[in-house]
Amino acid sequence: MLKTNHFISIHGQRELYVSIQPNDLSLPFEAQLRNLSEQLQSTAQAEGLQVQFVRLFLSDIANQPVDNTLFSQGVLSVVGQPPLSGAKVELWAWLASSALPYRFVTNIRPEAHSSYDAGFEAFEALVTHAGAMDPECVRTWFYVRDIDVNYAGFVKSRNEVFDSQGLTLATHFIASTGIAGMMPTPSQPLQLDALYAPGVKPEQVHFISAPEYLNNTIEYGVAFERATSVQWTDRRHMFVSGTASINSRGEIVAPGNILAQTERMLTNIQALLQADGMLLEHIGQLTVYLRDMADYAAVKAHLEVRMPRVPMNILLAPVCRPGWLIEAECIAVAAI
Repeated sequence: MLKTNHFISIHGQRELYVSIQPNDLSLPFEAQLRNLSEQLQSTAQAEGLQVQFVRLFLSDIANQPVDNTLFSQGVLSVVGQPPLSGAKVELWAWLASSALPYRFVTNIRPEAHSSYDAGFEAFEALVTHAGAMDPECVRTWFYVRDIDVNYAGFVKSRNEVFDSQGLTLATHFIASTGIAGMMPTPSQPLQLDALYAPGVKPEQVHFISAPEYLNNTIEYGVAFERATSVQWTDRRHMFVSGTASINSRGEIVAPGNILAQTERMLTNIQALLQADGMLLEHIGQLTVYLRDMADYAAVKAHLEVRMPRVPMNILLAPVCRPGWLIEAECIAVAAI
């Protein structure tokens, strides 16, 4: 199954957001992977666009080697998060008519004894690959093995790294998702992906909040922005961090009720979008994380009613607090 969402800027630059599932879920992994590649290449050719970025979600990353040549266009991220569609692998991709003004850094997987040490090593590798984080790093993703155990160590290292680089509540942090994920080997506690905007000026980057709906993350000891908006001459992109069912005091809304949490999560995302002059209709792609696979059918049906045109992937990936049953992140785009 393939779902797409188009954007055209005032200068005629085109973007296409794509989510793809294999056509036949009974196929072995290699065949499903090849089918995704064929669907993506066919879409790119039909639309006359270039693949800029691909993220693969694997059901069993330790036993699913990816043939990178199948995705030779664009930058590839590979994440161990089982698709709840029943596929062995799904993808989302970002295509464009010309090069996007971003640099993707993916698959940083430190070998470390703890998530605390891995956090430091990941940031060190990121700076080595892409340069200083401020102001060019506009988005990060952290996939944490056994998140209920390892999240605190990673958060501590991130807080310390940001503090050492002058990223504070008085300045800003970086839009981010910290979510459960598996790496190819047990010695890798986490994976870091990042999005840079080379040459971006501080005045182009805006940090978005909706304090009447969501509290400041630092209030519960976590250093990331709720959302970041990057403005270019003809469009702006908004990167919404992992967002859950939370209120302005940092409390979980509707404990134990998956559909009520889903709706509050969407309300919070909508509030962040509106703070930057956008609507749910501006979302190009949505990634949804569930703690309990039994919630998949209800959540999928709800989201298909609320957001029928948005490409999305729904994955098995526990959120950093057990009471949050669902979390989502998105990329939105609007013309200037």
